[in-house]
Amino acid sequence: MRVSPFAAAISTVVHLALSLLPTLAVASPINNFPGQRTALCDLRQASRTLKVEKAILAQKIGTDAEGIPLLKPDDDSLFKQGDTVYLILKNTGQFQRGEGGMHHLEMDVAVKDGSGKILLMKERLLGEKGRVDLENNIAPAPYGNLDTTLNTPPGKYIMVVTIYDLIGCQKAISTVPFRITATRRPKPIRGNSKNQTRTCNPDRAVEKLTVEQAVLARRTGGSKQEPVLEPIANNVFKQGETVYLILKNTGKFKRGQDGLHHLEIDVQVREEEGKILIDKKRLLGKRGQLLLEKDIAQGPYGNVDIDQDAPPGDYSIGVTIYDLVSCQKASRSARFRVIDQEPTISFLPIG
Repeated sequence: MRVSPFAAAISTVVHLALSLLPTLAVASPINNFPGQRTALCDLRQASRTLKVEKAILAQKIGTDAEGIPLLKPDDDSLFKQGDTVYLILKNTGQFQRGEGGMHHLEMDVAVKDGSGKILLMKERLLGEKGRVDLENNIAPAPYGNLDTTLNTPPGKYIMVVTIYDLIGCQKAISTVPFRITATRRPKPIRGNSKNQTRTCNPDRAVEKLTVEQAVLARRTGGSKQEPVLEPIANNVFKQGETVYLILKNTGKFKRGQDGLHHLEIDVQVREEEGKILIDKKRLLGKRGQLLLEKDIAQGPYGNVDIDQDAPPGDYSIGVTIYDLVSCQKASRSARFRVIDQEPTISFLPIG
C-alpha cells in the first residue's frame, strides 16, 4: 500500500445528504405486513401532479436534543463558503397510500452552475427512509441539503429537488437559485512578532478534540486532489482502490495570533494482527494553515492507496488530527477489508 498526498482539512468535495424532518416519522417497511405488497412505479413514468406549497431555502441555526437540525428560512438566497444549503419543500402532496397503509417517497437532488451545467446529481436518496405514514397524505417539510466547503468557488448555483410518490407514480420538481459568497480569510501580518502564531509539538498534544463521526469512504468522482467521496457501509475495498477515512465535524480548533487555524494530520495503516505497515506524520504542512467556519473542520480525511497486488485480508486505517494552537488532538481508526480485484474477461473469436 502507498499513502497518497492528503488533502487539506477542508477539501473542495461537495457532500450531499438528504433527510426528512421529524414530522415524517419513519415507519416499518411494507414487507413487515404479511401478505401485503405494493407495486412501485417506474420513476421515469411519474407524472408532475404532486403539489408543493412553497420551496424555501434555509440555513441551519442549531440542533434539537435528538440532533435534528433547526432550520431558518434564508430570504436573500445568499450562503457563505462552508455553509450548508437546505431546500425545504413545504406541504408537498397529496401522496397515495400503498396496500400496507403506508406512503412510499423517493427523492433526487441535483446541483447546477449558473449556466445550467450539472455539477452533482444524486438519485434515489431515501430508500427505506421513504416508507412513512403521512398525516392527511401531506409531507409537511421534506428537504435536501448540500454541504459547501471553504474552497467551493463563489458564484451562482441552482438546486433542484425532485420528490416522488412511488405509489401514485407522481412527482414534483422544485428549482431554486442561490449564490455562494466568499468567506474572508484574514491575511497574516508578517514581520511583527506579536502576530506570529506559536505552534506546539504534536507529540505533546492531548486527546481533547471531538469528532462527530469517523466514516470510511471511496472516491466516486473528481480528482485525487479534489475527490468526490461516497461513504460505504460494508468497509470492503478492492485491490487498486483508495481507502478514505473522513473525520466528520472535528473541533473545536483555536485560532492563532495570525487569525488562522493550524492543523496537522498523521496516518497509520496496520495489519489485522496490529503490525504497522504505514506510519506517515505531518502530512499537511502549510496546507494546514486555514480559516475554519465556526472553528470546525467539516470533513478532514486521510487516504491510502491499495496496490493491485496487495494481499487480501483485514486491515485498519488510523487518522490523528492535531490543533497546533491549543495542542489538542483527536485519533480515530476504522477496520476495512481488501478483496481480490475481479479480472476483466473478454471473449475473442476462435480461428
